[in-house]
Amino acid sequence: MSEGSRTQLLVKARFNFEQTNEDELSFNKSDVINVTRQEEGGWWEGNLNGKTGWFPSNYVREIKGCDKQVSPKSGTLKSPPKGFDTTAISKTYYNLVLQNILETETEYSKDLQSLLTNYLRSLQSTEKLSSTDVYLILGNLEEISTFQQMLVQSLEECTKLPESQQKVGSFFLNLMPQMKALYVGYCSNHPSAVNVLTQHR
Repeated sequence: MSEGSRTQLLVKARFNFEQTNEDELSFNKSDVINVTRQEEGGWWEGNLNGKTGWFPSNYVREIKGCDKQVSPKSGTLKSPPKGFDTTAISKTYYNLVLQNILETETEYSKDLQSLLTNYLRSLQSTEKLSSTDVYLILGNLEEISTFQQMLVQSLEECTKLPESQQKVGSFFLNLMPQMKALYVGYCSNHPSAVNVLTQHR
């Protein structure tokens, strides 16, 4: 269907689609969309509830009885329509994800430090628990907290680099052996820590 064609094609949404750019069209499963333009590469333009925008054609199916017999299932997301800037969208999405990772890891680091400072370290001076019990409750949380602080600091430094040099995936892969060892140790000790806490409730 070329732009300006009067042939109407109605399609029904097979899945929900949430826009990530102002030029895109959000819709819910089963919504009926009037297709206003089709482009090779799998992105179509359509109208829904007075709003026009682009959407992936493989998210919809043709409503039988429309004038033009075109199967949306044949569309693949090979490339966006002309003039459709995906670079800016990708960068924005990448930055949002990276920021979310950094915020989550920072919050986790603060929670660990708070747990250790306000609760667990004070157990070392109590007479109600043996040194063995305190050791079991603490487990390797000190080591995990130190590791987490290092991770956050490294992530912050990573975000300051040019995007092409950040390589966040490689950063996490390189830390995976250390991370695995720490959390395997934590999980192995957890039943013993719970047992001590249960005994002293």
